[in-house]
Amino acid sequence: MKKSYLLISVLLLTSCGSIEDNTFVQLRKVSEDKTSQEIIDDYDEYRGFLDKYNSFSSELTSTYFSKNKKDNFIISPLTSYFVVSSASLCLNDSAKDEILTVLDMEEREILKYNKHLYSKLNGDMVSGHALVNNSLWVNNDINLKEDCLNVLADELCFDSFHIDANNNKAGELLSSYIKEKTNNFLDGEIEFNKYTDVSFLSVSYLHTLWESDESLLKKVNDFAFSNNNGKKVKLSALEGKYNYGKIYKDDKLSHFYTTTADGYKLKFIVPNDGVKLSEIINADTINKINSKINYWDETYNYYTKCVFPEFETITNTDLKSVLKQMNIDKIFSISGNVFERLTNDRIVLNRLTHDAKINVTSKGIESGSYTVLETIEEAVGGDSNKQSKYETFEVNKNFFYLITNQTDEIVYSGVVLNI
Repeated sequence: MKKSYLLISVLLLTSCGSIEDNTFVQLRKVSEDKTSQEIIDDYDEYRGFLDKYNSFSSELTSTYFSKNKKDNFIISPLTSYFVVSSASLCLNDSAKDEILTVLDMEEREILKYNKHLYSKLNGDMVSGHALVNNSLWVNNDINLKEDCLNVLADELCFDSFHIDANNNKAGELLSSYIKEKTNNFLDGEIEFNKYTDVSFLSVSYLHTLWESDESLLKKVNDFAFSNNNGKKVKLSALEGKYNYGKIYKDDKLSHFYTTTADGYKLKFIVPNDGVKLSEIINADTINKINSKINYWDETYNYYTKCVFPEFETITNTDLKSVLKQMNIDKIFSISGNVFERLTNDRIVLNRLTHDAKINVTSKGIESGSYTVLETIEEAVGGDSNKQSKYETFEVNKNFFYLITNQTDEIVYSGVVLNI
């Protein structure tokens, strides 16, 4: 009988609950205290790891956009990274090395630093809360290799569970898990039945407000936004707070950002007049915008605020072709047992479902995503010797955006062509 395999990664924003159900039994539990107390002994190497993570995120985003240029979209590079990197260490050497080459990482880097990326995305903040929870769900009929289970728990921060796949509520359990972790923001419609072998589930939560006192951003009336077809629409826009720095401009694009009370940044990239969005979205530009922009001016202290529309975007897609275009292919092999580090059973994968949603309002940002690999993923101080200038950056036409944390790791990326 043909078996199926699910590899799920979920990224979302809101509060988290617990699920109690006798359908599953816990096999391994991540030691949160141990994870949070891990010491980084080489910060240059760790910074290099984060740069590689952002490079993968940029490549994933640009590759997805190259195949989907007609509609608004939102994806989560973070969830895809946790899926791909964790899966790579469960694969045979050939499939693992293919993924490591694309990530430009060594196996030891993933083992050493994934837990730090995990830890920095967990905890209470000034206005909200960030959480990442990873888990492995295993059909009771499947025997896993102990060494791999231990690596997943101790190095990659994955809890593991045996689940009764013959119970018709097994799929509902995983769906409820996603729903509870996202405070009902997403309905995780996950199947887990007797034909399913295992599911890797990574849930990340973020809820962040513009202001710590929950006050709303000021609205600007009669704001004109140019849609991708050139048609202008009148709407109420949001006026962000001033951040230190000057608007970045080159011959093709303009860029600035707005911040939440927790230090998360919403970075806007807008094409210049006469330039198409498709001309500016590539991995090099995304990397440059995310980490190599100097907002400082030699003459003046610039302070800039963004005026931008509220928006909501939902994306439902299959990222398998995106990974293949990025040269990640062997994980989808139909011959042999690719997941030989995890189990002796033969597993075949043929789809990477990715659902994501973002809602940007006058109160803050809420967003979520889940990925299923399956068969049937600031401001700096001014110079007192300089005169101050204040600017407004209007996001008044189709734009690309990044959502990053306090140290500029990409959490979400997307495009708004039409409002």
